[in-house]
Amino acid sequence: MIRKTLMTTTVTAIAITAVFATTGTMPGVSDPARMESLYQLHCQGCHLPGGEGFPEHDVPRMTDTLGHFARLEEGRRYLIQVPGSFGAPIDNQDLAEITNWMIYTFSPNTVDETFKPFTAEEVSRLRKAYDGDILAKREELVDALKAAGNYPDSTQ
Repeated sequence: MIRKTLMTTTVTAIAITAVFATTGTMPGVSDPARMESLYQLHCQGCHLPGGEGFPEHDVPRMTDTLGHFARLEEGRRYLIQVPGSFGAPIDNQDLAEITNWMIYTFSPNTVDETFKPFTAEEVSRLRKAYDGDILAKREELVDALKAAGNYPDSTQ
């Protein structure tokens, strides 16, 4: 059952990436296939192939949530400062692009015309201003997003 779920989510993520790649609607991502490879190398170990994470082990899901965080300055800071992003051995351009790729791939329904893709300059600034307690920051952001009606009730 788990294998079937993982396979389905992986196929879905790949299909979404292919659609975005062929329609040219992934602003801020120069090479979606390369970003998928970077995701597999640096993120998938904890967040799993389809971005579903392990919420019971404090690894949150990315599906249907990332774009909500990206609407807020503090949410953007959070996305860049989670341990896997902040300490990833990739440059600021790649971190900006992989973050954009994850938003388009795992949370496409949270992207609207107001979405501003991450840039290398923004990532550089946010990496330098580490906030510390990332779990508390996430909880605070989720509460604020839920209060504003901008976060799915059933996910953490």
